[in-house]
Amino acid sequence: WVLAGIGNFPEATVEVFSRWGEVVFRGTGGYAVPFDGQYLGQRLPPGVYTYRIQLRPGRPALRGSLLLTR
Repeated sequence: WVLAGIGNFPEATVEVFSRWGEVVFRGTGGYAVPFDGQYLGQRLPPGVYTYRIQLRPGRPALRGSLLLTR
């Protein structure tokens, strides 16, 4: 999952959640390692996942959903 411009926010945190609210990805420190559709070394099933992007501490988070396809 490529997030254009995220490199401009070195304190950014990106989280991806399953439909049950489980964190399946957490990237900190500017999203140095992008989300690749895997959790604990296993490919996640196709579906809709929600995300939360905190660009800077204390600022409102960006929230939405992404569709993982295979």
